[in-house]
Amino acid sequence: FTGVDAIKGKRSVRRAFTQDEMGAILQACDTEWKGIVLFGYYIGQRLGDIARLTWQNVDLEHEEVRLITQKTDHPMVIPMHPVLMKYLMSLPSSDDPATPVFPNAYPLDVATLSRRFVEILASIGLREPPGEHVSKGKGRDARREVGAVSFHCLRHTATSALKNAGVSDV
Repeated sequence: FTGVDAIKGKRSVRRAFTQDEMGAILQACDTEWKGIVLFGYYIGQRLGDIARLTWQNVDLEHEEVRLITQKTDHPMVIPMHPVLMKYLMSLPSSDDPATPVFPNAYPLDVATLSRRFVEILASIGLREPPGEHVSKGKGRDARREVGAVSFHCLRHTATSALKNAGVSDV
């Protein structure tokens, strides 16, 4: 393999949100989206995994979120930050553990949820509104803005916050 040159392609550059941007995003959200964004920030999971959370995934007694990721089918047990606990305690309760934590987002596909998050970002000037960018690529690249902020950036924000707090990579 040493004689094989690597193929150089476009690299998607994602970044973490700043604290000011996080504050503006949360300010622009309704109650449910505020929770989705908080979960993205504090547990660093993908939008689809967060939107599909039910109350059986939330262990309030042990302050943990338990889920199996859709992309990797990997079981996760993630400690909850007090901000998440406070948010969850503010929501109406249900006796049915299969009730979605985010009932409006639960039935929607990830593309629709992602577009709605882009609309939130556009409302505060962090993105262009959906559908207003000009495609330059073909196929999947035609739909993507390389380097644009998206919900996935919350994963980078979560990782950056943990590193800045001195949390071990382990």
